[in-house]
Amino acid sequence: MAAVAERERSVRSLLHKDLTAALRKALENPPVGTRDKAVKDKNTDVVLDVLGAAKDAQLAPAVAALSAEESDALMKYVYRGLAKPAPNGALFRWHAAVLERGGVGCVVRAVADRRTV
Repeated sequence: MAAVAERERSVRSLLHKDLTAALRKALENPPVGTRDKAVKDKNTDVVLDVLGAAKDAQLAPAVAALSAEESDALMKYVYRGLAKPAPNGALFRWHAAVLERGGVGCVVRAVADRRTV
């Protein structure tokens, strides 16, 4: 949980300066190896904060700067966010941007991977 709290502080400081750097930091070392739901939920909240803060014009450049692994992790977080009962318009825009860059394979990897975020 301490690692997620540190990541949250770093992401919040980057968020107002550089969205792409904040996104990459939020996606860094996702907690796929833990079974602790609180850690996964907190990390998801950090990523969703970044996604919610982005303007439409920032989506494509941010996604283009991601590696394939980061894109797959982002798609997992998009689906995790879509599962929450909240307004999801921004998440659908992120989904479209990641799908455009990563193709259908990105969706398949995000859905089929047993290592959840």
